[in-house]
Amino acid sequence: NPLHLGMGSMSSVTEEKFKVKDELASFTLPIGATINMNGIAVYYAVTVLFVAQVYGVELSLMQQVMFIFMTTLISIGTPGIPNSGIVLTIMLLTTMGLPIEIMGMIVGIFRLIDMIHTALNVTGDVVSTLAVARIEHMYKE
Repeated sequence: NPLHLGMGSMSSVTEEKFKVKDELASFTLPIGATINMNGIAVYYAVTVLFVAQVYGVELSLMQQVMFIFMTTLISIGTPGIPNSGIVLTIMLLTTMGLPIEIMGMIVGIFRLIDMIHTALNVTGDVVSTLAVARIEHMYKE
């Protein structure tokens, strides 16, 4: 299971290489894996702006505010399974009033994009754990 491998790798790197206490890593990393989806948030932002530029659509202030709100909610709610972002991207583009025809091209390269934003998510989880460890002085002796 990729999730177990990813969580195991994150946890062992955080605990062994960076010497973060087990109780902190075992608490913050699963939470981060669930709600810290910064990689997919960047993907949604880039995709919406790309589609708007390709089709020459200028986003109004209200659309931009709605975009920030929707991207935040969708990013937190995106399940951590491969290709889950495709359906949510179509939903986001439809909500924004943007054409979804370009998704055919994006779907073709989404596997690569998915790997990149997964790496960004994992890196964000580890960095967040390290920040908490530093603030709370939770390093192994």
